Amino acid sequence: MDHTQFAINQVKENRITEAKIKQIEKDFSIPQSVGLRLPSDGELASDPTGCSVAFHPTFLEIGARLAIHTYIRKVLREIGVAPAQLNPNGWRIVIRMFALWRSRGFPAPSFTDIGHCYSLFSHKLEGDGWWGLACCDKQEDEPLIIGLSSSNKEWKKT
Repeated sequence: MDHTQFAINQVKENRITEAKIKQIEKDFSIPQSVGLRLPSDGELASDPTGCSVAFHPTFLEIGARLAIHTYIRKVLREIGVAPAQLNPNGWRIVIRMFALWRSRGFPAPSFTDIGHCYSLFSHKLEGDGWWGLACCDKQEDEPLIIGLSSSNKEWKKT
């Protein structure tokens, strides 16, 4: 797959510094064993080296934690995206669906379960590497997960 055309790779300036990484580790109690790091020269966010993944700090702010929860890893594998490729509202939906299912005493939902309520979409028709989730039936009452942000325009910039 040609990762060079994905929008995530069009960000030319990395605004994250080593000092910011240390602050993120402290603020979110990320164990040293997780190994946060800056990207290497020439490394693409859509195709990181080894078993690394690109992770936007915004996802920590909306409740995601490192090391990535087993359920989140499972969903990411099911849909075939890295954490940084799913927009913040997509993350909110996945995490809240998990919490909703568990609060009702059900096992964690699969992405197929989530797919009954939300559809995965690419931000551009030609597929640029950014993904989101949209309510399948906007004509009915409110979607299952409410209170989503109406604007996430800053999430691609850091």
